Amino acid sequence: MYLKRTLMTWVLWIAAYVINNGLVAWLPTHYSQVFELPLQTSLLYGWITSAVGVVASIICALYIDKSAASAGTPSRSARHSPAGRVHGARRDHRHAGRHPAAEQCR
Repeated sequence: MYLKRTLMTWVLWIAAYVINNGLVAWLPTHYSQVFELPLQTSLLYGWITSAVGVVASIICALYIDKSAASAGTPSRSARHSPAGRVHGARRDHRHAGRHPAAEQCR
């Protein structure tokens, strides 16, 4: 069930990384040729751009993790739904040798 989502997430993150890496590697050349900045300044700006990209990726990953946790996973939402509680109760009683419907018949 989650294989397609996981693979798609990996593909998106890898594609974004490859594009970002290409741009960051090319950016100092662009700074020095188009904007005629000195080489050291161009490299510094490229390094800053790369560092900001890493920090932004970490913030993005943490935000996605937090928003997914607050939205609830299917197993969590199933546990908290009325049907999930009934099935959980049945499962607990089955292990104890009792069933809620059997107790109502007594």
